[in-house]
Amino acid sequence: MKLYDLKNNFNQSIYEKLERLVHWIAQEETHRNKDNYKNIHEHINDYLTFDVLVDEHDIVGFSTTHNDGRYPSESARVATRTYYHPMFRNIANHLKRPSYAELYFIPYQIEYCKNNNITLPFFSVEYYRRRPAIQRIVDNLNNLYDQNWQVLPDMYNTCRQYNEKGTFVGDSQGINCWQNVAVCKLDDRELSLPSMTVDEWLKRFN
Repeated sequence: MKLYDLKNNFNQSIYEKLERLVHWIAQEETHRNKDNYKNIHEHINDYLTFDVLVDEHDIVGFSTTHNDGRYPSESARVATRTYYHPMFRNIANHLKRPSYAELYFIPYQIEYCKNNNITLPFFSVEYYRRRPAIQRIVDNLNNLYDQNWQVLPDMYNTCRQYNEKGTFVGDSQGINCWQNVAVCKLDDRELSLPSMTVDEWLKRFN
C-alpha cells in the first residue's frame, strides 16, 4: 500500500487513475453517497490534502483534509469525502481492523495538521445510532498511536451555508448536518461548532 497526496505532491499517473475512478463512480457506483464524489478530481486544490491509497496498480480509496473557512481556523476536518472502491470496501468497512482510514488516511492527515499549526483535527459520523462506530474508531486510533482522540458529548453542526458572494448565511439544519464528532486534541483549545445535546437531537429527529 502507498499513499499519495495529490494536493501537496502531485502525481500525474495517480491523478489519471483517480480521474478514471471518478468517472466510473458517476456511471456505475450504487453507493448512497455517490453524488459526493462528482468531479471531485477537478477540485483537488479545494482541500488541504487529497490522499489516494494505492495497492500495487489499483486505487483502494481516497480521502481528504478540509477547511475552506467554514470551520475554526485552528481546526480541519479529516477523513472527509472518504471513498473505498467496492473491491476493497467490505474489507475496509467490516473485516479489516484497523481499517485503511485508521492505518493510512488519518495518521497522514494528523501529521499534516501538526506540521501546519492545525491543533484540532476532527472527523464526524452521521446519526446518533452510529456513535458506537465512531467510538470504536477513536479507541483504535488511541491504541495505535500516541494521540488524544475524544468523542465529544453532543451532536454538532458540520454544514455551513454561504451565498454566491462567499458570505456565511447560517447553518444547515437537516438531520445529516448534526453529527457525532471526534477530535484529536493537539493542544488545550476546544473545538467550537454549533451543537445540541443528544436529548435535543433525539427529540427533533427521532
